[in-house]
Amino acid sequence: MTRMKPPAWIPIVFTPLQLLGAYATGDLISRGSWINFALPGMLLIGVPSVVLMWVAWGLLSWRRPPRATRWLVAVGIILPFVCAVAAIGIARLIEFYDNARTARQLAHAQVLDLNDEPLLGTGGNPIGVRITYRVRFEDGLDDMRYQPFATLHVDSPPDNLSVHRVQVTPKASGRYERGEYRFTEEFIPSFLPRFLRFPELARSGNESDRCFSLDNDDMRRAAGDRTTQRLIVRIQTYGVEQRTARSYALADFYEGALREGAREC
Repeated sequence: MTRMKPPAWIPIVFTPLQLLGAYATGDLISRGSWINFALPGMLLIGVPSVVLMWVAWGLLSWRRPPRATRWLVAVGIILPFVCAVAAIGIARLIEFYDNARTARQLAHAQVLDLNDEPLLGTGGNPIGVRITYRVRFEDGLDDMRYQPFATLHVDSPPDNLSVHRVQVTPKASGRYERGEYRFTEEFIPSFLPRFLRFPELARSGNESDRCFSLDNDDMRRAAGDRTTQRLIVRIQTYGVEQRTARSYALADFYEGALREGAREC
């Protein structure tokens, strides 16, 4: 029996069809998303399909046309779907592994020595609250989406203080290594003027930067609230929730800001 390779026009025709089809499908799926899947779709589905198509063309040389032709056309049609299913399966397997690793790392992390103190302005007047705590990562932490961060809740009036500044020592780049890190987070009321909320405006000559942000009745009530209360600290994702050791009143932060140079405008 004479051995003949199936016609070369089949992989030649399917090569651009598979590449462009994968690219177009990825672009279509990306509509309404901030991620464009066109190029990844071509690389993960189109390119493997083309490679396997040419491999199939070589392997089917032992069959004589037209049977080899039918086989090769069927392979060209089916391969993109097979590669797509394989790519999705591999992606889900990687995601499952990453989620399991992150869950294990979070379960072994410990939050230690949660403390609070008044946050002072440059003039030594209270304008907010500083929270400090340590986190011990027994297995490190690879997914920075789950890095520790605190929220500070006020009961009266019910609200959260705004994050002013966050510092991590030692600095983490890309991941948290195995060991301990110290977190310092500063919180201030949202009614404070811009020059206190944004350090770069401290020397601003713009008078409006020194005006309190009392845009509505809720902010005005908060600025005058003299209720002394222990605030609620939550370390997100790490299951930590407790009251501050010290008590604070929002009116004290308002008066402290006045002494720092804030104005009612």
